[in-house]
Amino acid sequence: MSDAQTEHGAPVLEERLVARYLAYVAAFNAGDLATVAEHLTEDVVFDWGGTMPALVGREAFTRFYALAWRHFSEHLTVSDIRAHGDRLSAWIETAISVHEDWPDCPIRPMYAGTRFTVSGRMRYLFRADRICHIADDPSTTTPEEQP
Repeated sequence: MSDAQTEHGAPVLEERLVARYLAYVAAFNAGDLATVAEHLTEDVVFDWGGTMPALVGREAFTRFYALAWRHFSEHLTVSDIRAHGDRLSAWIETAISVHEDWPDCPIRPMYAGTRFTVSGRMRYLFRADRICHIADDPSTTTPEEQP
């Protein structure tokens, strides 16, 4: 085993990236916005792919989620995580449960009692162990469709 690889053969950098990502997901699922913010660069960009305007900067990201989580809760389930260099992609299922009406939500109107799940592949770019860009992954295949 070289210094650049773990006993499983995966490069150390990629294992560290996956560990950082899973810590981010755990904080997100716990609704711990302060810890989520620690995983983001100051200039992070969350590109919603046209669903709503991009969130640019850690402050914009945390401001949006502070407001959003007053109206609904989210739980991310991740699978099929792929890391290479400073990039990571994962299949994500997001379960959303709305507990307070938010008719002017920039994503879509949300009403108390509504529950739904959205899923898709997301990609993350890291810089110095922090996420600097989040967007839909152009590879939209499900894990079951992967070769």
